[in-house]
Amino acid sequence: MDKSEVWSAVMDEADRIVENADFSSQRHFETVQHWERWRDWLGLPSTALAALTSAAAFTQFFGSGVAAGIAALFVTVLTAVNTYLNPSQRAEQHRVAGNAYLALRNEASRLKNIHAKREGMSDSDLLERIEALGKQVDQLNGESPQTPGWAYEKAKKNIERGQTRNRVDERQVQD
Repeated sequence: MDKSEVWSAVMDEADRIVENADFSSQRHFETVQHWERWRDWLGLPSTALAALTSAAAFTQFFGSGVAAGIAALFVTVLTAVNTYLNPSQRAEQHRVAGNAYLALRNEASRLKNIHAKREGMSDSDLLERIEALGKQVDQLNGESPQTPGWAYEKAKKNIERGQTRNRVDERQVQD
């Protein structure tokens, strides 16, 4: 492989990493929103009902206590589901993964747009950098939580609408 073939192959691989990392980060960010909604849907009613139940126990607001017992039952169920699903932790895991893929995308983009164009960058330096990025991809793919299919579809729509592109990227496409 001559120097131009190595450079071309590295640039193609950097493009693949940028694109895949873009999709992966967006999938995870969509999943963060999903789990944050679950956290709110379970946590807010549970907190409100717990407060009402406590007030009812002290003030006899509900009369015979049957309503307070029903509210306490709902609090117990909501708390159990919240504990089992742990949406806050899941949202955070996806946020961390999304940010890691975003960092990877940015690093691959810098390799392609800055480092590879610098004078004196040897083939071995380029290959070493793209190999390191490839290892990061493999590690992230192995460590990141799975995302549902709908998250990919939403991520794809975001990307197709240009929501993940910078203005400088738009200018480069037009040139």
